[in-house]
Amino acid sequence: MTAIYYAALIMEHVLSSLITPNESTEAIWLCIIPCFFYIYFYVIKRQFKLTIKMAFAFLGVVMIWGLATAIVVAITLKPFVLEGYSIPTQSMSPTIEAGDHIFVNKILAPTRLDFIAFYPTDEHEEAFCKRVIGMPGERLRFENGNVYINDKMIQLPSHLQGRLTFDYPGAFRMLYENGQTIQLQDEYFAIGDNVEKSNDSRFTGPIKKANLIGVVDLRYWPVKRLKIFR
Repeated sequence: MTAIYYAALIMEHVLSSLITPNESTEAIWLCIIPCFFYIYFYVIKRQFKLTIKMAFAFLGVVMIWGLATAIVVAITLKPFVLEGYSIPTQSMSPTIEAGDHIFVNKILAPTRLDFIAFYPTDEHEEAFCKRVIGMPGERLRFENGNVYINDKMIQLPSHLQGRLTFDYPGAFRMLYENGQTIQLQDEYFAIGDNVEKSNDSRFTGPIKKANLIGVVDLRYWPVKRLKIFR
C-alpha cells in the first residue's frame, strides 16, 4: 500500500511539473516522453500484437486511471500525509542539491539531525529545508565551531564538524554570539549543511512547531541519487 501511495504521489508531482514547467522539467520531459511512446508501442505491437487503435485505447485507460489517482492523492492525502518539494538553492549542499526532488512526511516526528521542511516565520509562504540540531526544551550554544546541547557537545556529520563559525560576510547577521546559550521552548533549531551559505535558524531564529511541515524521508529525483533519509 505504501509503494502504491508513493507511486501515486510521484505521478501527481509529475503532472504538476507538466502543468507548471520550468527549464529543468521541460528538458526532462522532452527526453522522457518520446522514449516512453517508443517503448510502449514497441511492446504493445511486437509482443502483444495489438493494433495501433487498441494500443491507444489501452493507453487512454491507463492515463485516465493515473490522472484519477493523482487527483485523489492531491486532494485527500497530500495535505496531511506526504508532499513533494523541489529544492531551489544550494543551502543543503552537498547532502541535498539544488534541483533535487524530495518527499516530506507530515506524520513523522523529527529527531536530531533529521532534515525537515518548514516555514521560517509566520509570514513566509516558501518552505525551507534544513537539518535539525536543537529539539524543543533544550539549551543550545555554538562555541568554537561546534554545537553544545545542554552543555554537552554533540557529534555532527564530518562535513559539519568545526564549521559553525560566527565570521560571516556583511549580508548575514547572526542573532547569536559565540558561547551564547539559546533556550528552545516549543521550537526546533535547524541549520543548512552548506553552513557558509545557508539562511537558517542562526539568522531567522528557532522554528515554531506550528511552522513545521514535516520530515524529509526520501529523495526520488534525480534517480541516480535516490536516497531514503528516514
